[in-house]
Amino acid sequence: MKIPIEVQTLAKSIVLGLLLAALLGGAVYFSPLPESLLPLLGNAIMAVCVLLGAVLISKHYGQKGLIHGLSFGVIFFTVMIIASLIFSADAISLKSFAAHLLGCLLSGALGGIIGIGMSDL
Repeated sequence: MKIPIEVQTLAKSIVLGLLLAALLGGAVYFSPLPESLLPLLGNAIMAVCVLLGAVLISKHYGQKGLIHGLSFGVIFFTVMIIASLIFSADAISLKSFAAHLLGCLLSGALGGIIGIGMSDL
């Protein structure tokens, strides 16, 4: 049974996000950098993971990069929201919800466009 490219790429993006979070979290912990940077670093990690995932999917398909990138952004955002609800009892604010959704959509759209430029087809 072949695993769909979307699932493979989602897994790669999540693993990349976890590795970057551990690396940057350790850098903040062991350096004089203030902990107030953590939300900004978290948003940057999210954007990088969605961007790279959208690039991989769009490169694979070779067409409709914007649609594939946006859909990957929505998928990543959905998984992120579900994980947030499972691991945190805090309520999600509408402002945070909208900002993260917009970040995932923009990163996905940009990644989809870049992926088409890199495709072999």
